[in-house]
Amino acid sequence: MTQLRKSSMMQIHDTLEESAFGVCGFQVSYPDAKNGPVSKIVFLGDPQFSFSFDRKFTTTFSPGSTFATTTYENRDFSDVIADLKSWTLWIEEELKAQLPIYHEFEEFRRMLEEKLDAHVEDPESHFSEQDLEELRLKMDDMRSTLEELQKKNQLTEEQVKQANYRIKRLEELAKGMTKKDWLRTTINALYSLLRSFGIPSLGKQIATKYAMRLLGSDENEPPMPGEN
Repeated sequence: MTQLRKSSMMQIHDTLEESAFGVCGFQVSYPDAKNGPVSKIVFLGDPQFSFSFDRKFTTTFSPGSTFATTTYENRDFSDVIADLKSWTLWIEEELKAQLPIYHEFEEFRRMLEEKLDAHVEDPESHFSEQDLEELRLKMDDMRSTLEELQKKNQLTEEQVKQANYRIKRLEELAKGMTKKDWLRTTINALYSLLRSFGIPSLGKQIATKYAMRLLGSDENEPPMPGEN
């Protein structure tokens, strides 16, 4: 059983959600062990970027404020949350330092925001049961695409498992979020995850294809490898 209260977990969730990447841009875990970290957070876009803290509120994270890794001894949980917020900003700085990757990510985000504004008229609207069924079918199609790429040895079994786990988590969030927030979170999370597989071109193709499909712009989808 996790050592943190639900309200503390919610503060972590909200801090990550307020970042440029959204909470689904990260993998958050709460180890059960009495010794070691209380929570560990990994940035899906680049797993070398991680954040953790222990029962004494000592935080360890990469990237740090100046060095690749930083450790702070804090007074209380509010300091941990402050470190977490700073860490998400330092990730942005690191991405900016990798200019081609950063500009590509920013271009994708700009395209996404433009499409979201055009696709979702009411930013507070939620998905209907029919909408949820259509989303499920689109996500099932994405699973099938990933499995086909695995058969062609373009993705590994472990990568497909990671993607399917993330897709399931995102599907579960659809009932409780507004359309616009869910679409933004889901598309950013899938883009970050697929780009992290070390196949930037293919990952971008898959993410863009299903971003367009989720936004109802199927006619603008890029062709997948092997498609006519």
